[in-house]
Amino acid sequence: MFTKRMLAAALLAAFTILAGAFSQQVRADVVRAVEYYHSGIDHLFVTANPLEIDALDSGTVDGWLRTGQRFRVDDAPAAGLEPVCRFFTSAYAGKATHFFTASASECEGLKAASDWVYEGVAFYVRLPDAAGTCGADAVAVNRLFNGGQGGAPNHAYTVYDGTREMLARSGWIPEGVAFCAPLAPGNSIVNTQALAGSEWNLPRDLPTDDVIPANQIKFQSTVRLDASSNAHEPVAYVPFQARGDGFAYGSGTWDPIAGSYSVMVSDRFGLGKEVTFDDAIGPNVPVCTMHKVGGAAGWNPSIATHYPVELFTGCEPGLAHRL
Repeated sequence: MFTKRMLAAALLAAFTILAGAFSQQVRADVVRAVEYYHSGIDHLFVTANPLEIDALDSGTVDGWLRTGQRFRVDDAPAAGLEPVCRFFTSAYAGKATHFFTASASECEGLKAASDWVYEGVAFYVRLPDAAGTCGADAVAVNRLFNGGQGGAPNHAYTVYDGTREMLARSGWIPEGVAFCAPLAPGNSIVNTQALAGSEWNLPRDLPTDDVIPANQIKFQSTVRLDASSNAHEPVAYVPFQARGDGFAYGSGTWDPIAGSYSVMVSDRFGLGKEVTFDDAIGPNVPVCTMHKVGGAAGWNPSIATHYPVELFTGCEPGLAHRL
């Protein structure tokens, strides 16, 4: 039987090896931190480590699903940035959990704690000002504590007000703004406009009822705005339909928080995928396709009460071709 303690040991070994390998890479770049959820231990985890992301997406480290949340961080020190210390423990109920802090005092305090293992710097961030704000070019990443639910500590790091409020209503304790994540440069409406009128052949089949063909889409020419969906600026999106007689539908938009194009695809029964184009538009673009496994009408039962986010399986890399 694979016990929770064995799971904790496996996670510790896998993450420690991957973190060690990543620490040898020196790149000054803005990267994306990706959030995951593990239903077996009811914990959240976030990482910007590309080796860990690959291991979690591929199932090399088993049991973790993307929640759909990503935000931008720096992977090397620079002026105005502070290191985010990363810690690990399996001392509570045999459950593996990680903790991240940009606070120098918290970092030093946990280094002296016997229950926590310091794993190094996870990434680099800006800190909020004295009022807890991050400025117009960044988004606040709020930290919440689960209060020890399930016998083990876990923290959530979220940029979304709705997620923060839902967690708080379910007993998670808000701990304020942990750090600031830079928004991607450029105007979202202008960036979204780049999709308008374009046609694409995607690397993975879309969830259609009639496959004619199921992986080709054409964005409409008119960009629409939804001023109520984003606290920073109106959301611009371009609807599309599958070519032929397929029933797939959805929209593409520029996400300034992740710094990528996000194409949400669904059929008439709500089955869906997310396809992301990172920082580029055709003709041949590396993409990540994630299969949706949760939604407004069907959350994962183990997290339905406190973390209603859209869950996706890992990332299937591919190449999209502009027609």
